[in-house]
Amino acid sequence: MNYLDILILDDDSAMIDMFDTTVEEWNANNKEQGKQLNVIHAESLLRAHQSRFDAAIVDLRLPDKNNEGSSADNGNDFAASMVNSRGIPVAVVSGHVVELSAELEKLEHFRKFSKSHGYGPVVDWLSDQWDLMTTLRKSREQIEAASAEVFSKRLWPQWQNTPALSGSSPERQAKIVTRQFASHISDLLGLDTDQNPDWHPYENYIVPALTSERTHTGDLFNLTDDIWIVLSPQCDMANANVPNVLLAKCTIGHKDWTTHIDHLKVTPDRDRSRKVIKKFVDQDFSKSKHFLPPLPGENEPLLVDFSVIQTKPLEELNKILDHRLGSVSTPFLSNLIQRFGAFVSRTGQPNIDIVHFFES
Repeated sequence: MNYLDILILDDDSAMIDMFDTTVEEWNANNKEQGKQLNVIHAESLLRAHQSRFDAAIVDLRLPDKNNEGSSADNGNDFAASMVNSRGIPVAVVSGHVVELSAELEKLEHFRKFSKSHGYGPVVDWLSDQWDLMTTLRKSREQIEAASAEVFSKRLWPQWQNTPALSGSSPERQAKIVTRQFASHISDLLGLDTDQNPDWHPYENYIVPALTSERTHTGDLFNLTDDIWIVLSPQCDMANANVPNVLLAKCTIGHKDWTTHIDHLKVTPDRDRSRKVIKKFVDQDFSKSKHFLPPLPGENEPLLVDFSVIQTKPLEELNKILDHRLGSVSTPFLSNLIQRFGAFVSRTGQPNIDIVHFFES
């Protein structure tokens, strides 16, 4: 049985009872499918912050953490913090939805409901978020398991007696350790081991792009209906100390890819087609090209053409960040840049007429 924990934050016991009844009915209807909702009750913000859950149902008008000063701001702030810091689905159920924060309505995985309609629509919406909640929970469990190993075995033994931390503020210490913490976890979960699955093509990309405020190496821009990728070094992008950015053109699709992707579905041609597709994935072709899988939601791959490049002012690109399709993710970015370096550093040598070797 797959259980998910749903928090209801409301100081009205009648509304809590109504929610419990709605969930009981939903659980009875979904038991055969192996899905059940477990309700966590909280009548105060303090209790809610101390709980762990996969989604939250929040009233707007709530007392503050000291159970004083009931205000819609308290409900708005808690709902926003749950979406922003935990990434979970959040529904505000209120008799005063006009007091909902405008910023809250812009957030992903958020919905508003009127108390006058009961909790049926709310639970229906939650059931639509089932895959999101389940995947998020299981992902967090894996990250927590990796975190325990990384911190106890690798980080804390080094940092507990490190002079560099003495005299530092707790905030600075936390930032230093957090950066190394996240880096180690990423490395551990990214290893090619029996415990980790093979990489998925979508993992090539970060969508939306990695940095929201500036251009970054590996950013894919749609410029005049063509796709161009940023190749300038990351240090230059971070320091913004170069006036111009180097970009290479990307060709969309390839006839061999299209043909053999279709053949993968046909048993007689499957083995041969797998070999052809593997040549793309292994970058087994001219060094002037670099293969990138299809962007999420697309069918055709991208071939970066290092022989077709241009420069654009960094300031100009930073003004059209809404033209970005995404970024190449860090594990795949180094291979792209190394391949470009290998292409542009080909020096060759003067041709020697082999006839001269046979002269007496």
